[in-house]
Amino acid sequence: MIDLAVILLGWPVFGDVDAVLYGLIATFLASVVVIDKVLYGIRAGTLAIIITSDGKKMAKVIRENADRGVTLIEAIGGYTGQQKSVLLCACSKSEAYTVQEAVRKTDETAFLMFTETSEVFGEGFKHP
Repeated sequence: MIDLAVILLGWPVFGDVDAVLYGLIATFLASVVVIDKVLYGIRAGTLAIIITSDGKKMAKVIRENADRGVTLIEAIGGYTGQQKSVLLCACSKSEAYTVQEAVRKTDETAFLMFTETSEVFGEGFKHP
């Protein structure tokens, strides 16, 4: 917030709108991209955890739309006692939206969680 105030105060001082826009873009990139890489590491990723009634169909749609593999685990709902499928899908932050859209398109009632991972190794990611 302080960065924004300093940049906006520079507008009347220097009288240049371009400098303000460049300052805002640079601040955004530094705060979002660089700080994420420092905090979470260069190999950081996102893990999607999906709970759905139709796991095989969901896994197929994620593979086709997001081009990501899925691990399918059979489970029983603790509250309902119904048979459910838990899908785990490791992806990059930029691919997370594609995974989310695939889930919503397939099952609007699916339970979807994203969690940060500090490192992801394996096929499609960095090898150890």
